[in-house]
Amino acid sequence: MVQYFATEREKPWIQSIEDLKMCGKIGCNRIGITEQSHHADYFKKEVMNDIEINYYHLNHSLTSYTKLLDYHIDVAIVDSSSADYITQTDHCDIEMAGLPFGRTNFGVA
Repeated sequence: MVQYFATEREKPWIQSIEDLKMCGKIGCNRIGITEQSHHADYFKKEVMNDIEINYYHLNHSLTSYTKLLDYHIDVAIVDSSSADYITQTDHCDIEMAGLPFGRTNFGVA
């Protein structure tokens, strides 16, 4: 399963997972991650070096798209299999960006 970041921007302002390390280019509370998911585990371990942070907790992966459009978050970590479809059909104003990253092929959008 491949993951990406989704963001509502004309030109992606993040290029890789490195841009999110230790919340360097964006506040942690503006990063949407589905609770109790492999996304949350990956983010905590690989991006934040096991440091507890207060990211934006999403209760379902589909919530990420509405939260992006409502400007509650600026970035979401999402699965590419559904994100590719959703961003091409239902939410065309959200784009995927960057290359896959992580053990299970995460990526940036």
